[in-house]
Amino acid sequence: MLVASASRSIPAEKICPDFIQFWTAASLLSEGRDPYDPALQGAVQGSLGWDKATDGYGVYDFLPYYYPPWLGLAFVPLLPLGYGLAKLTWLVLGAEMLLVAGLLLKDTVRGISAPLALGLVAIFGFSIRAVAMGQVAPLVLLLIALAWWLLDRHRDVAAGCVLALLTIKPQLSVFLLLAVMAWTGGRGRWGVWLGMVATLAVLGVASTIAFPSWLPSMLEATRVTPLPTAYYPGLGATWYVALEAVGLRSILLYAAYSALAVPVLLALLRASLRSDQPLDDLIGLALIAPFFVVPYARPYDFPVLLVPALILMGSRLSDLSRAMLAFALTVLPVLHILRLTADFVPPVVGVRRPEFTYFWIPLLVAATWLFCATHGRREEKN
Repeated sequence: MLVASASRSIPAEKICPDFIQFWTAASLLSEGRDPYDPALQGAVQGSLGWDKATDGYGVYDFLPYYYPPWLGLAFVPLLPLGYGLAKLTWLVLGAEMLLVAGLLLKDTVRGISAPLALGLVAIFGFSIRAVAMGQVAPLVLLLIALAWWLLDRHRDVAAGCVLALLTIKPQLSVFLLLAVMAWTGGRGRWGVWLGMVATLAVLGVASTIAFPSWLPSMLEATRVTPLPTAYYPGLGATWYVALEAVGLRSILLYAAYSALAVPVLLALLRASLRSDQPLDDLIGLALIAPFFVVPYARPYDFPVLLVPALILMGSRLSDLSRAMLAFALTVLPVLHILRLTADFVPPVVGVRRPEFTYFWIPLLVAATWLFCATHGRREEKN
């Protein structure tokens, strides 16, 4: 019903521009062809109206697909709808996934209400932006919330299955998957491992049936078609991108990067191996870590940071601090997005992009997390 209503009022060509990469992968996989092949991707997207000069800013002949093939296979059922209607369907599904994720987090995070969970998830600027762009961040957030909900209820095999699906976005999920595997293994909850391994095996077999050489093609994808940061410095919102954007190079770059990345990794490793570590602490830290460790992530990936933010608001902050953090994550990102949108100029190869300035959001969540962790330890000692 929502898709039918949207089709009457929303022009399909104006929404979900990034959906084209998922449609392309689904189209190629459904025909047994390589979803990472530049020529094949360019041919499909050219037929859909992709223009290198405007859509690719003179650099890209197509929007590259870097994800595992099982994400592309998930879009195959949308192919019979046709490209325009499939985009509208994905738009509606993205909004619904945000709301369901909020409801699951309301039932899992201690001390938060439904209005707070739903409100923060739904009106966070980058939640809206991820849905409008047709990105997979709402799906990733939903899978995280569902996996936690299942783990909390000791439905371990099902939780493992859901965790395996998080491999659709490995740069965001790798630390969460490793941390949860270590945490559950230390508690003898081998059902999580069973569900994860079995699901990954099924996904691997399905992908091999669809395209047998998917693994080497996927591993070569970023070399064959370089990431946007190769052309546009500052395009991204991680610690590494921010350091490069402000001009650090060579030894200074790696020293500054290690100054935060190494302590974050050590803290996560310690949390994973502690026998008394609460699951919410582990999940929150594992979702903050990627933005300080991985070299590339975009602002539309920020919705996963709402999980540690809600954990903080649930039982670790005073009423005033909770309100200040909620304000910072709802109002300020919108103002920042509007400012950069108003000043937008088409990207020029080699010229720094201002997107790295959004890094203040993971930095704020991480700093608040560190303050609460340090303050909590001091209270325990006292």
